[in-house]
Amino acid sequence: MTIPSKYIEYEEKMIKKHQNSVNNFKLICNDNSALKSLKFLNNFNLKELVISNCINIVIDLENDTITKLNIESSQLNSVKGIQNIKSIETLNLTRNMIEDISSLKNMCLLQNLILKNNQISDISVLKTLKQLQTLDLTGNQDIHIALLQDMTQLLSLNLSNLKITNITVIKSLVNLVDLNISYNPGIDISPVEELTNLKILTAKQNGLKEVKVLTKLKLVELTLFQNEKLDISSCHLQKSLNKLDLINCGLKDISKLQNLQNLQELRISMNQLDNILLLQKMINMTSLEMSSCQIKDISVLKYLKQLQYLDLCSNEITDISPLQYSQMLSELDISENNIRSIYILKKLFNLKVINISDNDITNIQALQHMTQLTELIASGNYILDISCIECHKYFTEYMIFDQKTSPTADQIQFSNIIDKIYCVNEQHKLFNKKKSEFITMQQLKNIITTQLVLQNTNHVQFMFRINCLFDKLNANNCPEYQ
Repeated sequence: MTIPSKYIEYEEKMIKKHQNSVNNFKLICNDNSALKSLKFLNNFNLKELVISNCINIVIDLENDTITKLNIESSQLNSVKGIQNIKSIETLNLTRNMIEDISSLKNMCLLQNLILKNNQISDISVLKTLKQLQTLDLTGNQDIHIALLQDMTQLLSLNLSNLKITNITVIKSLVNLVDLNISYNPGIDISPVEELTNLKILTAKQNGLKEVKVLTKLKLVELTLFQNEKLDISSCHLQKSLNKLDLINCGLKDISKLQNLQNLQELRISMNQLDNILLLQKMINMTSLEMSSCQIKDISVLKYLKQLQYLDLCSNEITDISPLQYSQMLSELDISENNIRSIYILKKLFNLKVINISDNDITNIQALQHMTQLTELIASGNYILDISCIECHKYFTEYMIFDQKTSPTADQIQFSNIIDKIYCVNEQHKLFNKKKSEFITMQQLKNIITTQLVLQNTNHVQFMFRINCLFDKLNANNCPEYQ
C-alpha cells in the first residue's frame, strides 16, 4: 500500500477500516510538509513498514509487531523514537543525515542494521547489540571501525566507501561469512586471510594489484570488479568458487582460472583476453559476461551447454554457430559485433531476451518460431522486413528497430503487434503504422508512457533504453531530437 502524505488525513477512515488486515505498509511522501506523525499506524498489526522521502517525519510510533522498519531518504538526523519499537529485527536507515545512534542501545532483538550513507562516527553502542548479525556502514567516512573488534557474532559486514586502508580489526571477526570492502583505494586486504569462514568477498575498485592472500579461502563468491592492474598469476583460487567477477581488471591471461570447474557465473568483460580456451572445462556455467574483450572466435562456447545468460556485446565476432549447442539460453546479447547471419538462433527455443543491435543483419527469419520472446532489440541493422514475427503475441517489452536505410512507409512491413514496434529511419523519423504517420521522439515517449501507465506497467527500463537510442541520434546532431 502506497499513500502520498498529502492524502493521509483524507484517507484516515479507509486506513482504520483496514488496519487489522494490512501487514506491510509503504509510505512514500511527495509533499515534504504534509506528514509529521506516524501515530495513525499505532493500532496496525504491521510486520513491515517502509518510509521514503518523508522529510521532517517524527518517529512517534509505538508498535510491538513491526519486525522490519525501513526509513530511507528522509533527512533523519537522529534515531530517537525508533527504540520504542522494540520488536524490530531489521532496521534500514539508508541515505539520511544521522550522526548519533546511541538510542539503539536497548534494541536487543536487532539482527540486521543498515546505516548506509549517513554521518556516523561513533559506533560504540553497537557492541551492546548481541543479536546483531548483519551490519552495513557504507559511506560513513568518519567512522572508527576499531570499535567493531568485540562484535564477533557478526556474519555479514559492509565497509564500502569508508576511505580506510587498515582493516586489521576484522581479524577478530572470525565468524564473518560475507565481507564487502569496496571503494577503499589502497586498502590492505591481508587481514582477510584470517577469515577462514568467509564465503563471499566483494572488493570493487580498491586498486588491488594481487590477491595471493585469498588462496586458502574457500570462497563461494568473489567480486574484484575494476581493479584495473590486477595480477592473478600468483593466486590459485579454490574449486569451491561459484561466482567470480573480474570485470575491467586489466587481464590478458586467465589461464589461472582453469581449475574453477564448478563456476556457474563468470563476469570477465572489459579485459583484453588473449585466449578463452580454458572455458571449455567450465561445463557447469549458467551465466557468462564477456563483453568488450576483443574476442573473435567463440567456438569454445559449444561446450557450455548449461548457459542461460550470455553477454558477448562489443567484440569482433562474425560466426555465432557454436551457440546452437546452448539450448538452455534465455537471454543473449550479441550486439556491436560483425554478425551477418543469426540463422543458427532458430534452434534456441528458450530465448526470451535478445539484443542483436549494431551488426550487419538483414534477415531475422530465425526468430519466427521463438514464441517465448519477450524482448528484442535490433537497432543499427539493415532490417526492412519484420513480418516474420507476426506470430509473436507474447511480447511484453517493446522492440526497437533503427533503419540504416531509408525505406518509405509502404516498404516497411509491420506485424500485428504494431503498438509495440517503432522504426527509426535514416532521416531520424519514427513511423507509426497505426496512424500512418511519422512522429517525433517526444510524441513517441508520450504515447508509450501514457499506454504503460494506463496498463499499470513498469516502463522505466524501456524508457531508459529508448533514451539511449535517441541520445545516439542527438550525438549525430539531429535537430529534431535536440
